[in-house]
Amino acid sequence: MYVVIAEDDSDVKCLKILIKRLAGDKPLTIEGKGFGSCGNMLNKGARFLNTYSNQAKFRKFIICHDRDKSSYQSVYEKVADRIINKAGINTKQICILIPTEEIEAWILADIKAVKNVISSWPHNKIDGSPEDIKNPKEVLQSLSRIDKPRPLYNHALHNEKIMEYLNLADVKSKCPSFAELVAFVESGKANYPNR
Repeated sequence: MYVVIAEDDSDVKCLKILIKRLAGDKPLTIEGKGFGSCGNMLNKGARFLNTYSNQAKFRKFIICHDRDKSSYQSVYEKVADRIINKAGINTKQICILIPTEEIEAWILADIKAVKNVISSWPHNKIDGSPEDIKNPKEVLQSLSRIDKPRPLYNHALHNEKIMEYLNLADVKSKCPSFAELVAFVESGKANYPNR
């Protein structure tokens, strides 16, 4: 059983879908919370995780924090210090998941999947590494404008639906941050050192 926390509800919903797909277990129990911002997650995440850390059925914890413009190491240390150490979670199965820029880079890795949700989606290929693209959420919005003032794509509405169609092998091969999630779900291999 998993507990997932992230900056916003959309990321939590996406991660729940991806974990279930990777585990091949649709009825898998996953509790989670989006905090509305990284600041709120850093300030309140430890308290939320504490409510589950002493329950025997919850043994796997995923904390998702976008890298944005920061270094991987600085985000990792901030999450470890302000959430994990503060919560005192006593398990070896903790994954600090740090999508490069934003989780939307995973969608850019398999942009064809968007057409399953937005039928008029015009783009099927992105050049370069999806994790090198700045502001992937805004890139998806821009690609979806199709000569209209408002974009067709809305992350809060579409991301979790798109996650159902992503080619997970493609995303794993193109996005090292997604490969960490795959390793954690498939083998329980955590990237947070033993306590």
